Amino acid sequence: MQLVWRVPAAATAEEIGSYIVDHPELLVVCARGSSITDTAVRALAHNSRKLRFLDVSYTRVTDESITAVAENCPQLQHLAVTRVTDASITAVGHNCPELQHFDMRGAEVTDASLTAVAQGCPQLRRLDVSSLNLTDASIMAVARGCPQLQHVNVWCRDVTDTAITAVAQGCPQLRHFALRSAKLTDVSVTAIAQRCPQLQRIQMRRMKVTDASVMAVAQGCPQLQHLDVGGTKVTDASITAVAQGCPQLQHLDVGGTKVTDASIT
Repeated sequence: MQLVWRVPAAATAEEIGSYIVDHPELLVVCARGSSITDTAVRALAHNSRKLRFLDVSYTRVTDESITAVAENCPQLQHLAVTRVTDASITAVGHNCPELQHFDMRGAEVTDASLTAVAQGCPQLRRLDVSSLNLTDASIMAVARGCPQLQHVNVWCRDVTDTAITAVAQGCPQLRHFALRSAKLTDVSVTAIAQRCPQLQRIQMRRMKVTDASVMAVAQGCPQLQHLDVGGTKVTDASITAVAQGCPQLQHLDVGGTKVTDASIT
């Protein structure tokens, strides 16, 4: 019985489709960057209704088949997609209450579909989203609806401190937080530092942060292992504080800052 299948890079669309039809017992399918088609994913949705894991990122798979997966595979826990829109993302929110990991980087996401996911997937632990169309509204919905979040990767141009502060308050189990927005400042980073003591990794490259919030991280996140403050206004003062307050630190990126060897060596 074949429960897990990593699609070979050289497999043709026809070979992938045939394999899926012949193995209805599949629980895990990793087809990232493969030649898988909507036809094959539709067949997977109808044949393998106990599917738990599906990665079709960087493929030509579209809303049509992802909607079929959402409607036929209610036990889905992990989904990674790229070329989809609100239509299928909303379907996931409405039909996949056990979803724990949702990677939709590159998808055409708006507040409407992300809010549907926030309201329908309370067990979500990891969210990766990069979109120019999102605002505070949907990120705050995530903060309210997904208290078990541990990993958040948010690259959204119009998201502000208000939304990220709400995430810090609503998701205290956060361990990994990657932020990218021109509107984020020390306010949101300080909130994360104060509310998320289990934080192990934070990335805030090229954000409007200063020593103030990095010092808050040093004081509030003793388990920190990875810190990326490249392209920010931090100085030796806060990096020294991190060195003293975060003994588990393994990776530090201060490229493009005024940090010197004094705080690193």
